[in-house]
Amino acid sequence: MVRLTNISFVNSGRRIEYSYTVGKEFRKYFSNSDCFYAEYDVDVSAVPYSIAVIPFLANIMPIAWFLDCQVEVNDVDSNFLDSLDQIRKELSKDWKEMPLRGDLIAEKITVNAFKGDKCLMLYSGGVDAAATYLRHRDKNPDLVTVLGADIPVHDDRQWGDVTKFVGLHPLTAQNRKYRIKSNLRDFYTFRVDLLVDIGWWGKVQHGLALLGITAPLSYVNQYKGIYFASSQADGFAWGSHPKIDDKVRWADLFCKNDGFELRRQQKIDLIVDWSRRHSSAITLRVCYSELNMGLNCGRCEKCYRTILGLILADADPNDFGFSVDGKIYAAIFWYFEKLRESSKNLVNLWKDIADKASSTDSFHVFSDPTTESEYVHRIASGEISFLLRNRLNESSRIPIVKFFLMNHFRSSYRLYNWLKTLPRSG
Repeated sequence: MVRLTNISFVNSGRRIEYSYTVGKEFRKYFSNSDCFYAEYDVDVSAVPYSIAVIPFLANIMPIAWFLDCQVEVNDVDSNFLDSLDQIRKELSKDWKEMPLRGDLIAEKITVNAFKGDKCLMLYSGGVDAAATYLRHRDKNPDLVTVLGADIPVHDDRQWGDVTKFVGLHPLTAQNRKYRIKSNLRDFYTFRVDLLVDIGWWGKVQHGLALLGITAPLSYVNQYKGIYFASSQADGFAWGSHPKIDDKVRWADLFCKNDGFELRRQQKIDLIVDWSRRHSSAITLRVCYSELNMGLNCGRCEKCYRTILGLILADADPNDFGFSVDGKIYAAIFWYFEKLRESSKNLVNLWKDIADKASSTDSFHVFSDPTTESEYVHRIASGEISFLLRNRLNESSRIPIVKFFLMNHFRSSYRLYNWLKTLPRSG
């Protein structure tokens, strides 16, 4: 079993450290530190145990369910305890071959209630977050960005870029902003990823984890609700979905997975439309590639996907945080011709782009209407989707082997990624 032995508030009450013990049979799934932490930019030392324990439980309970491991704590919020049971049932529908067991044992169950009327929104500056923000901007939500999720907890450079971007962007100037730092992806070992054939963060963890990590902040500010932008994942298990996120609750606070009814391209269309109607620029930050040395690298799949989405919405990507010209088409096709492995999610995402290219009456032209029209026609015909489907090999073990080697030789892999960012001579 896992036993939470202590919750301590350090660093002037801004950091919560969770000390725990782990049964011998489960030790290999957890890092050697035996400490989970969450660090805030406000004092959270007045948060009661039943709320303060939520970040820890939101991240460890899914692991316990997959391992059939019992977790013991002193106290827990009553609504959060109920929501965990509902979330486990929902996850069980996606993982029928793995019966999810493992109980949470609390010595005390506490009923909490908040008195505020403000809302919080998880905000990264990407397409999903920007669309949700625009849909709820009239509510003037507070914004929170999490280090340790998409950006590794040790990556101070990208974290500095993101917090500066969120803090200075004119679009969100009116909103109060917070930051949270947590080892929510580092307190367990790579063996947890192997429980689901790699991809634990995306397939299981991230919805409950990111909502739960905000619980202490929600107590300090007495929020009535939290908005979490939906992400698109069709036809396979995914850790953030209305059936999961909307069931997360503690005290009398609600959580809302927002924008699930919209496809990614529809969100881009919404952003472009809002920008035009308000004559206001919206800079997007979609990129977390190790190659990124600025706002967006402009060379990864996610950047290419967003750039094309903007072009097909008849918008200039240079007005939305990218630096590109008409050569982008050749770069995109070269990228996908060289790509070795695909996924169902990529196939679905690029099918949406092909559908948009087929139905649009106009698109942004950089300089050469004839050549660029030919590229758009190739996209509309499904050429990229075809390349992705051909690289979709569900029986391939290459990603798992690569993942295993990356984690066994983590220092060497980080050095390799760092060397790739260095400018080349000649």
